[in-house]
Amino acid sequence: MRGPENEAQPFTDEQIIGILKEREAGTPVSELRRKHGISDATFYKYKAKHGGMDVSEGQRPKDRWRSNIHRLRTGVNRAFRRRHEEIA
Repeated sequence: MRGPENEAQPFTDEQIIGILKEREAGTPVSELRRKHGISDATFYKYKAKHGGMDVSEGQRPKDRWRSNIHRLRTGVNRAFRRRHEEIA
């Protein structure tokens, strides 16, 4: 039975890209699975999502997300201020 201390932690995008780079360098998938504690399905899911990416590209979705959150917050703040000014 697995306890919380034995649960596999999810990998960051950078770590996943590193695993895929190891495969591109010639390391067999079976060895990567054992080394990183992942299943076949997980490896191929990572490959489908992150295959061909560089570490710098792995950062881009986070940057895009932060940018969108900033736009959303400032847009909401502007709309709130406009409504507040109309009432006052």
